[in-house]
Amino acid sequence: MSAPCGHCGLPTGELTPLDAVRLVRTLPYRYRKALGYPAAADGRLDDPASAVRRRPAPGAWSPVEHFGLAVDVLDVLAPAIRRAVVEDEPEVWLFDPAEQVEDQAYDELPVAELVSRLDTACADLSLTIDDIDPAEWARGATVGGTRATALELLRRAVHEAVHHLDDLERALDGLEAPGPGPP
Repeated sequence: MSAPCGHCGLPTGELTPLDAVRLVRTLPYRYRKALGYPAAADGRLDDPASAVRRRPAPGAWSPVEHFGLAVDVLDVLAPAIRRAVVEDEPEVWLFDPAEQVEDQAYDELPVAELVSRLDTACADLSLTIDDIDPAEWARGATVGGTRATALELLRRAVHEAVHHLDDLERALDGLEAPGPGPP
């Protein structure tokens, strides 16, 4: 057994596909709740001065940047998981988070767009999990030169989404989120 993440508390190494799908299906609600959405869907969240768009401290990402990263990780890893179970050891790509924040300019996107994209990404990952035969979770892919099983890719996807949610909540509380952030 592996220890839970020291930051977000998720016992990533113990997640089963059933645990993961249940957790993934809660993410849209949990992200909405953290942002106060849709109660605050009147445009306040899209104001550049909104708390969701401010970095809480030097070297920390804003809540909306954490949100965007979570969406994009799910968007990239769901197809990577599918490839791992249908192809023979494919090479899959995963972005550098700091580059992704700059390239995607999440702080300029409407929150409603990110909410919609999260709904789609979570539905896609949930369907992916549901469609995989238990024996196929051991199949693998290479990510950044390291082999990972489909189950490890799933655990990574779920952990990233939960971890970014924790960071988003900490940033809204004005706490500097430890761990990766902008350079």
